[in-house]
Amino acid sequence: AAENDDAEGLLAEVGLDPRAWHHKIGTYSKGMAQRAAMAFALAGNPSWLILDEPMSGLDAVGRKRMLEVLRKRHASGCGILMCSHIVPDLVRICDRILILAQGRVVSDISVEEHTMEQAERIEAMLGEDSHA
Repeated sequence: AAENDDAEGLLAEVGLDPRAWHHKIGTYSKGMAQRAAMAFALAGNPSWLILDEPMSGLDAVGRKRMLEVLRKRHASGCGILMCSHIVPDLVRICDRILILAQGRVVSDISVEEHTMEQAERIEAMLGEDSHA
């Protein structure tokens, strides 16, 4: 379970100023809005998170913080289903990676057993954007 599920605690957890809860989201940068969205998703300590490109718009510091938040939540029993094209992030967070093409699973890789060859294959399937 999260240490602190109140609004200020969740904002602090994702790296936002805890006093910023009253600011209009439209004034936030893409990265700040992404962090605020994650804080909102974490409210209520969900048993599952379903995330679409959660690292989008984040700088290196923001990505590191988000990875820490997701690892912590996963370690506390929260399931995470995440869509991303950033292979290094997937390897750091996920137990399994499914590659979809035209709505079908074309590769199912256990991260624990993944090899450099598989990582290269994933990156080739995803294209140039898969590099961090």
